[in-house]
Amino acid sequence: MSELKTRPNDGDVITFIETIAHPVRKADAFVLLDLFIKVTGREPVMWGDSIIGFWRYNYTNSEGEYSWLITGFSPRTP
Repeated sequence: MSELKTRPNDGDVITFIETIAHPVRKADAFVLLDLFIKVTGREPVMWGDSIIGFWRYNYTNSEGEYSWLITGFSPRTP
């Protein structure tokens, strides 16, 4: 397996959501953000350029060691 391209980064979650042009999708993203924070008790982290993730786990397989978000969402266009 090659290196995972989607990784946590220092991107600002609020700034990312503010860039969403569609007003309903933007509003939904803020509702989801609040819900995920309340349910997970964790702060959001940008994963790649469009995924908002909460918490992460590390795993190892025959190809190497990796990290992935436990839960999250992306307000990308369908």
